[in-house]
Amino acid sequence: MQPHDYQIRGKEFWLANPRAYYAVDMGLGKTLTTLLALKEINKPALIIAPVRTIHTTWPEEILKWGFDFEFEIIHGPDKGRVLKRKADIYITNFETIPFIYKHLATLVKAKKPMPFEVCVIDEGSKIKSSDTQRFKYLKALRNVFPKYRLILSGTPAPNSLMDLWSQYYWLTDGATLGQRITHFRNKFFTYVKEAFTWNLNSGADTQIYKAVAPITFRLDAKDHLKLPKLVKNEIKLKLPPKHLKQYKELENEFFLELNGVEHEAFNKASLSMKLRQFLQGALYYEREETDKHGRPLRGTTYIHDTKLRALQDVVEETSGPVLATIQFRFELETIRKAFPDAPIIAGGTSTKVAADTIRKWNRGEVPLLVCHPASLSHGVNLQTGGSTIVWYGMTWSLEQYLQFNARLHRQGQKNTVVVHHLLIEGTVDERVFKAVAKKNLNQRKLLDYLRSVS
Repeated sequence: MQPHDYQIRGKEFWLANPRAYYAVDMGLGKTLTTLLALKEINKPALIIAPVRTIHTTWPEEILKWGFDFEFEIIHGPDKGRVLKRKADIYITNFETIPFIYKHLATLVKAKKPMPFEVCVIDEGSKIKSSDTQRFKYLKALRNVFPKYRLILSGTPAPNSLMDLWSQYYWLTDGATLGQRITHFRNKFFTYVKEAFTWNLNSGADTQIYKAVAPITFRLDAKDHLKLPKLVKNEIKLKLPPKHLKQYKELENEFFLELNGVEHEAFNKASLSMKLRQFLQGALYYEREETDKHGRPLRGTTYIHDTKLRALQDVVEETSGPVLATIQFRFELETIRKAFPDAPIIAGGTSTKVAADTIRKWNRGEVPLLVCHPASLSHGVNLQTGGSTIVWYGMTWSLEQYLQFNARLHRQGQKNTVVVHHLLIEGTVDERVFKAVAKKNLNQRKLLDYLRSVS
């Protein structure tokens, strides 16, 4: 096997621009491109990636391509011992960043050398918010990586161009988009008080594109891959009149009593969450009992099975395995009434169980796999197991939406990929779907500009 020419170009781009961004679509080999560059850089590196990929994608690519890197995975109870071992590449997840920061602080105090000099962030959108602890720790660690820094992502601006500031700040210490997020916002955006949002100023998009383009390497899948057709299907559903009336009461009054249980939303954000729960078939509420930590236990009021019946129809009408997304735990409980053997991959699923389930899926042994999109949205290959996705519950996150769909719609998929969206008419379902579509349109403008100048 030989790397593609565009992967060689990507390698050369990072070598020529030591602080670079790979805005590369899924399936174009960002991992291999990075490893080729690391081989030439020849300095110990830290790779930070989503947890599912640190145990699979990165080790598998190193071994598959015959690199002679000594690598260690920093994860689990033995992190401290692992970090003390000498290696060419250390691979860890975002949740381990605080531990690494504290470990390096002890080395600085003891005047000992750093274990690595290069840093790769696999999935830049994980640091798109400058308010997060992970960004603040990484910001403090910048001097550990004085020359070589790299960010990888197929979705650099999943919500808006505001997402770019923290990513490019980490790369260039503020040289690209400014030293402070407040200055960046005030220069390119206008705050709309009535809508509680920042709107992009006229012409500001092009200014931002031009600022980031010199250190951004862009590859578009349609230029290099022959991907199967992707069909998006909206399955419009109706709530029974009784439940539609209850939904409207909750929407208008911020309050609904069901089976003697009061369900109250205290602001618009919590109302949106409760409305989405309602559409998925149930509502959570806090019980009077508490757990051992004094926290209220959560109860569930089940209301309807509108989406369950639609999912059953899709599964019955589909000849192969189906991949279904959920947003709330109670959805799994509902789905298992009809599909008792359906496995799940979500936040509480162990790495071992997830890996075993993925292997079974790819062998075609899982008729229905239920997932939370955040748990399978990066670096997992599912294209050999099936070609049908059902968004049982939509996400507000464009990143999750695109990345999850790309688990099936990627190189190696032999069939048309069909993505079904279960949407209840006249409800917040349709608003979420349209919001994600708008975010995608805005991000495409950025990516198309970068493609035109790459």
